[in-house]
Amino acid sequence: MENEKQILKGIIYTIVGDLGPTVKIHYPETEFDLPILELVAIKTMTLLTGEEGRVPKEVSIISFVKYQLIGIVYHFEFKDEKSRGGAIDSNITVLFNEKYSSIAYKYSEQFEKLLKQVANEIIKNEISNNEQKIHLILQQLYQKLLINLESIREAEKKARERVVEKKPDFRFKVVVIGDAGVGKTTLLLRSVDNSFQESYLPTIGVNVCNKKISIANKNIHLNIFDIAGQEKFSLMRRVFYEDVNGVLMMFDVTNKESFDHLDNWFADVSPNFSSKKPIGLIIGNKIDLKSKRVITKKTAESMAKKFGLGYIETSAKTGEKVNEAFKHVAEVLISL
Repeated sequence: MENEKQILKGIIYTIVGDLGPTVKIHYPETEFDLPILELVAIKTMTLLTGEEGRVPKEVSIISFVKYQLIGIVYHFEFKDEKSRGGAIDSNITVLFNEKYSSIAYKYSEQFEKLLKQVANEIIKNEISNNEQKIHLILQQLYQKLLINLESIREAEKKARERVVEKKPDFRFKVVVIGDAGVGKTTLLLRSVDNSFQESYLPTIGVNVCNKKISIANKNIHLNIFDIAGQEKFSLMRRVFYEDVNGVLMMFDVTNKESFDHLDNWFADVSPNFSSKKPIGLIIGNKIDLKSKRVITKKTAESMAKKFGLGYIETSAKTGEKVNEAFKHVAEVLISL
C-alpha cells in the first residue's frame, strides 16, 4: 500500500498574466518538471471558458492522463488595478496519483472547504504583495492534506472492520454501462467503499469495485463493474456481462446521442441476466448542467418504462442521488 506522500503528488498555484496562464508557485518544488507545469496551467484555466468566463463556485476535477495524475481545481480571483478588468483569475490545483481517483471524487467537498480557506489567505497576501507568505501557505496546505489523507484512510479502515464482522446476506453483480463520457466512472468513484484500493484496469476496459449497503437489517454486497463505452471494448465487455444481476444504464441528459444509444446498450446486456429478465435503472446523469439539458425527465421515464426498468436522475459531479441509485438497485434485487 502506498503512503500518503505517494498518493498526494503536490500543489500548483496558477494565475492568468499578460502572457496567459502561468504557474506562479508549486510545491514540492522538485516534484514537477516544466511540461507538467505548463499543461496544468493551460488545462485548468481552460475550465473558465466552459463557464463563460465566470469563476466556478465549486471545485472541478480534471485528469492529466499523460502523467497519470488527477487534479482537484479551485478557481478564485483577486483584485489587481494594473490588470485588465481590475482582477486576476487564478486557481489552486491539488494533484493526486491517478490510481486513487476515487479520493478526489468521494471527498471533493471536504477538500473544497480547505481550498476555499487557503484561497482567502492567498488573496490577502496577493493584495499585500507578500509572495514569500504564499509559498508558506502552500507548504502548510500540503501538510494539512497529508494529515487529511491519513485521517480518511484511518476512518475507512475502521468502517471496513465494522462491516467485515457482518457476513453479507446477499451478493449481487451489477454492471454500469452507457456511452463513453456520460459519467459512469465518476459516478462509481463517488460511491466506492475503499478509496485507497487500486481498482482501475484500463487495459481491459473495466473498473471494478465493491459497495456494501444495509437495507432492513440485511447486508447487501454489490460487486460493481464499470464497463468502458468505447467501441474497441465491445467484445471484451461481453465477458463481464456474464451472470449479471442488475444494471445501471446511463446517458447524459445534455447529449441526445447517448440517450438514443440506450436501445443498443439494452440489447447488448439483456441476454446475460441470471434472472432472464433485466433488472435495474436507467440513469440520466449531468443534471447539474441545467441550461444544456436536451432530454426531459418525461422522455427518459418513457424509455425506462419500455425496458421495464426504473429511472433516476443524478449528478456525478455533485454527488446528487448517486448513492440512491445503488440503493434502489439493491432494494429491487433483494425483493425478488
